[in-house]
Amino acid sequence: MKRKIVLCIIITLMSFHAAFADGTKLSEVTISSQIPLSTNEQNEVAYSVNPISPWEYQSKLGKGMNVDWSKTQKGKENYNLKVVQDFEAAGVNHVRIRIKDKADNDLFVALDEQIDDCINTGIIPIIAYQADAFKNNPNEENLQKVVDWWRTVAERYKDKSYLLSFDLLIEATDALNKQPEKLNELYERIVTEVRKTNPQRIIFISPRLRSDAQYLSELKIPSQANGYLMAEWHFYASGPSKENERKLWTTGTEKEKNLIRNKIQLALEWQKKTGIPTWVGAWMAGNYNDGDDYSVKEQVIFAHFMVSELKKAGIPFAVNADTHFYDRENKTWIKKMLPLRYCIFSSYGQAVKALFTDSANKISKITKRSSSSAVVEWTKLTWAKKYKVEISTSKAFKNKKVYTVTGNKKTLSNLKKGTSYYVRVKGCYVSNGKNVYSKYSSIKVIK
Repeated sequence: MKRKIVLCIIITLMSFHAAFADGTKLSEVTISSQIPLSTNEQNEVAYSVNPISPWEYQSKLGKGMNVDWSKTQKGKENYNLKVVQDFEAAGVNHVRIRIKDKADNDLFVALDEQIDDCINTGIIPIIAYQADAFKNNPNEENLQKVVDWWRTVAERYKDKSYLLSFDLLIEATDALNKQPEKLNELYERIVTEVRKTNPQRIIFISPRLRSDAQYLSELKIPSQANGYLMAEWHFYASGPSKENERKLWTTGTEKEKNLIRNKIQLALEWQKKTGIPTWVGAWMAGNYNDGDDYSVKEQVIFAHFMVSELKKAGIPFAVNADTHFYDRENKTWIKKMLPLRYCIFSSYGQAVKALFTDSANKISKITKRSSSSAVVEWTKLTWAKKYKVEISTSKAFKNKKVYTVTGNKKTLSNLKKGTSYYVRVKGCYVSNGKNVYSKYSSIKVIK
């Protein structure tokens, strides 16, 4: 409690823009306390008064996730501080809080808590507005409603930490795709309005056609950008496809990989030309809403390439979406999706280990060569470098013999006629100098 009181006093004092009589600004005064502040608390103090440049903000965003905390009733009901703490512990650096409701007290009661929880926990919050009415019918009335929405939100959070940023529109689609000039007009008017209360807060604008990087070049930089502007774009927001040529991913061929590389290159070229950094606001490793026919292993392989390429480009990203990874009712990570979460937010090695230890191959064929020998064959496991073949006259595998094999078959000799032998196989690969094993195959009998 003391720590929170001290922190609140410091933040309150440092948020004033007045000066002492001798001209010394409060923001230049060092206020000490016997209670040491954590890194997150120190950042909160610093970013309460110090604006963040777009390039610095880009470097801070890292890996994030789109969240449903304020979009649906279920999302609101199941939110609490533990969710944010779990996300931070898992390596989530920022969240994109998607909103579709009007800016009123009902929204702010929940949103205030979420923003504060994020900042205090060490996660960067980004408010993203749906603006469905305007996207479906970009007339003057609907445009003004979006401007009014952002005016209210900007006024509400004008004194909030500069870690908070505004993503003005989620996916320009539908009728708006045919009127890019309306999209630019919207950004000009919103930015002008927001800058009246938030002159140095990071604002994101995004191109049309579901924020396709191909259309970044159509964006007009708002006149009141003030040097605190970024662009949001995304791809594979609903996942890859095994049929759609625009987002094809089967086994990760060079052609398929180049679809991803080419989009990233478009963003890099735009960044270089404009001096404005970008952020990928959404991508998805599986087509969860359109067949859901990618295994977790396939999703890990796709995600590994996406993460590697975006990291190489220095472009941060947010993944779609929290409900595919996190069981919000029980406040725990979904076990099936842990390898994918590891791949994106921790390490590929950890993902492979999780997948491998939970996998098992099959003994596909046993061929008797004679009364004293037999050939055992099994299916291969991805990532396995060798296999352990175990054989015993005991079903509990007491006094077993173990053979290490690099291929996927083994000839077993010196078998006794009339004796039943039990055989099973498990895969092995080496991680950090240690053997990692898969589950055993089902047991087969040689008679």
